[in-house]
Parts: sequence; C-alpha cells; structure tokens
Amino acid sequence: MGAGNGFSCGLRMDGTVACWGAADDGLTAAPAGTFESLVVGDECACALDQGGHARCWGRLPTAPPNLPAPKDDTVFLQVVAGGTYVCGLLKDGHVVCWGEDGDGRHPPAETFTEIAAGFTFACGLRPDETARCWGEAVDLTAMPKGPYSHLLARGDQACFQRGDTWVCLSQNLEPKLAPPPGQKVISLALGRGYALEAGKVVPWGPDPFFSPDPPTGTIAALTVSDFGCALSPDGTLDCWGLNHTAPEVEAPLLKAAAAGDGIVCGIPRDPTSDIPDCWGGNLKFPKGLRPRGSFKQVGVGSGYACFLRDDGKLACWGDNPDSYSLPPLYGQVPAGTFTSLVVGPSQACALAQNGQPACFGSAPITPPAEPFTALAVGDAHACGLRPDQTVKCWGSNSDGQSQPPGGAFAKIAAGTKVSCGIRADRTLACWGSKEDGRNSPPPGRFTDLSAGRHTCAVREDGRLICWGAYRFSGR
Repeated sequence: MGAGNGFSCGLRMDGTVACWGAADDGLTAAPAGTFESLVVGDECACALDQGGHARCWGRLPTAPPNLPAPKDDTVFLQVVAGGTYVCGLLKDGHVVCWGEDGDGRHPPAETFTEIAAGFTFACGLRPDETARCWGEAVDLTAMPKGPYSHLLARGDQACFQRGDTWVCLSQNLEPKLAPPPGQKVISLALGRGYALEAGKVVPWGPDPFFSPDPPTGTIAALTVSDFGCALSPDGTLDCWGLNHTAPEVEAPLLKAAAAGDGIVCGIPRDPTSDIPDCWGGNLKFPKGLRPRGSFKQVGVGSGYACFLRDDGKLACWGDNPDSYSLPPLYGQVPAGTFTSLVVGPSQACALAQNGQPACFGSAPITPPAEPFTALAVGDAHACGLRPDQTVKCWGSNSDGQSQPPGGAFAKIAAGTKVSCGIRADRTLACWGSKEDGRNSPPPGRFTDLSAGRHTCAVREDGRLICWGAYRFSGR
C-alpha cells in the first residue's frame, strides 16, 4: 500500500489495485488488471505487472514540454513515483523518467542498482554503492560519499543507509534530523520519518503539520504521507491524519516466511499458488520472472531470497553481483538436492542429502568437507552442528566468532561477529565479539534462538529475551 497527497492505494492479494480519497486528476482511477508491485507518489502512482511493464495514473503530464512516457512494452526492474513525475530502472541499470519536467529532472546517463524519488528530485545508488541525486535544487558537490546499501526519498528529503545508521538530507542536500540509531526506516513524510520496530509504529523528527499520533498495537506494514496508514496482522487497515479512512484489505496467508534487510518473503498457504510472495525492501525482479513451483523453506539475505523446493532443489533471485541479467540468480546456486537451507546477508548454505554443506552468494566461504546436521550463517562466517553435537565454524574469525567452545549443542545461530548455541542442558553459550555484550548471553534454560546484530532466545516458559547490539531499542 502507499499514501499520497490526499489519496491512498493498495495492492490486493489477487493482484488488483484499489485507490481511495481525492479523485482529482484521476488519482483514484487505478488501472484494471493484476500487478506485482505498487508505488505511490505525492500526486501520482504506478503499478508493475508480472512482466515488469508500468501502468501509471494521476497527475502525470507527458505532453511537450514535459518528459514523454516510455513505450508500453518497456520492462522495468523498479519504478518510483515523485510529485508529478515517475522514474523507472531498466534492466541494463539506466533510468528513464517521465511526467512533469523540471530543472535537472532528466536522469544522468549512468547505471544504478536502486532509485528513489522525492517531490521534485530523484536519487540512485550506483553499482559501487555510492549515491547520486538529480532534479531541482540539488547541489551535487554536497553529496555525501558512501558506501550505501539502501535509500528512501519522499517530499523534500532523502535518507541513505550506511551500515546500521542513516544519513538523511533535505532537497538541497543539507543534513536533516536522522532516526535514532538502530531503527529501521521504512517510510518518510514531510518533516518526519517512521520506523516499524517489533510491530510498533515509531515516529521520529519534528513535524508541526502531522497529527494525530499513529495507532498503537501490532502493525505488519506502514506507509505515510501527509497522513498515514498501518496494516495489522489480521488484515485490517487503520489510517490517521487529515481524516483519512481506507477499505479493508487482506493480509498475506503464508505457511512459512523469512525477513532480512527490509524484505519479507513467504510461501503462500494457498495450494493453488505456485509463485512465492515478497514485499518491502528492494527485490527488483518482477513476479512473472520469479521461479514457480512448490516450496517448503525460505530465507532472505541482503537484496536476495532463496527457496528450497519440495523436491530438494534450490531457487534464488535478487541482486546478482555480476549483472542484472535474467533469469535472476544470486551467485552460483548449486545443483543437486538438499534437505535444509540457511541464508545470511551475503552467502547462503544448504545441506545435501549426505550432510555435506554447499555455500554460495556474493561472498561465499568454502565449508569443510565433513557432514553436519544443521547450519548457521553469519555476516562473514558460518557454523555447523556435527552428528556428535559438537560445533565447527569457518570463515572470518576477527573477533573469535569461528572458535566455538567444546561440548554438545542442540541448536546454533550465527550473527554479526558472534555465534551462539543452546547446549544439551539448554543453557546458552556465545563466542565472538564482546561489543554491546554480544557474547554474554543471559542465564536460564532455552528452547530456540536466532542471531543477527543482536541475539534473541526463547526461554522454556515461552518468554523472549534479547541481548547485544540495539538491546535498548525495543527489539
């Protein structure tokens, strides 16, 4: 879903689009048909169908002297909507913009991996992870250097993700108030940003024009403009600000799901659906180009996703480190059949029938030639649980994350410069970075755990406890 200036649009589970609010200039005149994704700007909106073709509506003038619209059969990896113009990312990485013309709104003749649009300007991430913006009142000499992994833009501001922090700038590239450290920015409004943390809406930044406060309770998805809309897990939609209401929409029904780097992917519960669902973040390949079939396991990394088919074969798509050619594959996905799959930020590993791991991705680490019963993948290292329940790790050992203690373990997890495991007696052990107490787990007995930049574990009584980086940010 998305919110614009006085109107909102949502993508239904059946792929159709519904819009509501101000009907001026066709803002709510969504096209017929089924679509893969939806973007909503301040004064216009666009949807991509399963073949990557864009269908746009609203205040989007394309007659001279404005920027002409592309041909209907043009295939895009991504589209973004600004004020009264739209930009699309082509398969070769170049950008095409159309709609109301303005000073410098023509995109530069270079390639990008991701784009975002504000009201009268746009920005893109280059393949070398640096950023460039173009449009009205954009001072290129003030553009901060990367590397950046993700970007967002809305209204007069843009935010660039640099590791765990965000650099936020106004349209003239002056610094803006950034979100609190550790919070995941998912939506921007004029003068204010919003994060979704542990299912709660967290606003940041001053905003004298936006009220009242967002809804409480658990939220599954969020979008804001001069008003906001939040989707709850039961599929109901709650909108606030400027007296906006919205129709009820359905939440996805999944039998398995995974999240990573702002992306969520799931395996549909509907047995008649043979295409996995992904939303959020920057998975740019259209649904019509994704693998079909019956899947049983899913994992999400940094800009890519992998699924384990029912027949044991792997299917992956997303950011290919070598090119954006189709079919989309992340690194060299191994052939053969596998029993399980684990996915990390830059590498994934799968267990073959004989217990031997196979790892692949943009920065894969060759695993040892021995059998394991379970695997865990961190940022630059991995660990395996041997048949005798001892642990072996490989890859980066910069902080001791690949030097496990002795003894028997029931489960293992790997995160950022740290590894953890549940011992046979259900107590916890962690090894690796001491930063933020990452290698200092709490006492007690536990049944499950997961690690990233912080680690969380489930106690025997079902309570959840977390430690490590961002332990005070509501995780």
